[in-house]
Amino acid sequence: LVSNDGEIVGTGFNNRVMPFLRYRTGDYARYASGLCPCGLPYRRIESVAGRWRQEMIVSADGGLISMTALNMHSDCFERVRQCQFVQEERGVLELHLVPGEGFGPEDEVQLTRELGAKLGTTRLVIRRVEEIARTERGKHRFLVQRLPVDLGGEG
Repeated sequence: LVSNDGEIVGTGFNNRVMPFLRYRTGDYARYASGLCPCGLPYRRIESVAGRWRQEMIVSADGGLISMTALNMHSDCFERVRQCQFVQEERGVLELHLVPGEGFGPEDEVQLTRELGAKLGTTRLVIRRVEEIARTERGKHRFLVQRLPVDLGGEG
C-alpha cells in the first residue's frame, strides 16, 4: 500500500565530488491519483506543502497561523540582535530574543503590541536569552515548533 502523502527526499548529482544522497528537504508532497496522461508510467505530484509543518503556529482552538503572518515591515526588531519563536503549548508563542544595543522595556511593549495584533488570541511571551541555538547543520530556525501540526489533509 502506497500513501499519497510523504516527505520529499532527493538525490542531486550536480556535485561530482560529494553528491547529496537521499537529502531530506523538509518539504511534503501529495501524489495525484492515476498515471500521467502523457502515457509515461510515472506518478505525478498533485501538491507540495512545503515546510508548513515547521512554519505554523497552533492557536488555543487548534487553528493555524502561518509564520508569514509575522513577516512585517516594522522597526520593532531594530534593537534585537537575534530572535527565534518557540511553541511548546497551544495558544502560547514564545519569542526568544538576544537584545541588541539600546534594547529596553519600550521595545518589548512595541514587540508585544505589533506581534500581538498578528497573533490574535495567541499569547506572546518574550524571553531574553544569551544566544539562539542553531541546528546540527548550523542553520538558524525562525520557528521551533514542538507541537504536532494538523494541516487538515494538506500534507
